[in-house]
Amino acid sequence: MGPRWTRLQVEVLILQLPPYLIAVISTLLMSLTIMTSPETTYLLVLILIWVLLDLTKYPLLLIAPMVFLLVPKYARGLGILVFGLLLASPKIRVELTNYEVLKLFSLSLVILLLISPRPRNTIAKILWLATVVLGSVTLDVLTPIAPLLVVAYFLALPRDRLAYLYSIFTVTGFWVLYRYGLFSFPTPSPPPRWIYEAILIPVLVITYSILKEKGEVLRKKQTLVILLLALLMTPFIRTNEAEFTLLLSTASVRLIASLPHEETL
Repeated sequence: MGPRWTRLQVEVLILQLPPYLIAVISTLLMSLTIMTSPETTYLLVLILIWVLLDLTKYPLLLIAPMVFLLVPKYARGLGILVFGLLLASPKIRVELTNYEVLKLFSLSLVILLLISPRPRNTIAKILWLATVVLGSVTLDVLTPIAPLLVVAYFLALPRDRLAYLYSIFTVTGFWVLYRYGLFSFPTPSPPPRWIYEAILIPVLVITYSILKEKGEVLRKKQTLVILLLALLMTPFIRTNEAEFTLLLSTASVRLIASLPHEETL
């Protein structure tokens, strides 16, 4: 009982985010999104208006810019599809409590840092490594599927010195959390039936992309990280339905955006 209470205390502490902090973080991320892809401006404004119509949804402002940033820059406007696919299921919308939104934001942020181009400067590399390790370990306090991210990253991306250092330091952090009762390994369980409806469209899109491109999918390393993470967490979907849906939605949009196509006009 002691370790569980300790973890609960940490979760409650993390959840005590003042509204103004959410506003500041979301504004910075939206500004970054607009600077890198100006075409996303109107889409973000639409989401902002939707949230303002029901202020109980204000924590979703943390997720809104992340779904755009997780899509390749040349197709960043398609982030609105990720947002729509995530919220298409009524069950997912009900599940999106403040705690769940924080989990999704943390997961998205860590994934974004991992799949973004790495810095070349030595000092920047050290800062990047410290940030992603700290982010991954913090994510582990929020959700027990965090260790799967290390596995997906290690399998999908080239294994260089930074990859090994990230894996070693992060696993060490997980072990420390486990020793202090702040982490427990997830237990496999059958997924709820309603999740199949929530992931139907992303699964169809992913299947089509794989059949269309076959081995080319394996060359899309950044998308492969997200897809592998979704596959690895399949036995642990229950209690992580929103994360699973977000991963599949992101992977499907990234895959469909990279399909070769012909101009019709």
